[in-house]
Amino acid sequence: MKKGTWRKQHKWLGICLSFFMLMFCVSGILLNHRSLIKEVNVSRKYLPSRYEFQKCQLRMVSFP
Repeated sequence: MKKGTWRKQHKWLGICLSFFMLMFCVSGILLNHRSLIKEVNVSRKYLPSRYEFQKCQLRMVSFP
């Protein structure tokens, strides 16, 4: 493989993978720090029609 071709492919592969890595990092931070987003309310029109809580037991979730 030519050196220039390898550099182009490496650059674009890195850019694409860094986007997904950034999304994983942001979602992980938001899941770990739920207090940052507790006031955000999502309208029911954006959720699937069958979205509902089933057997929701918040007592099973413990925080130190």
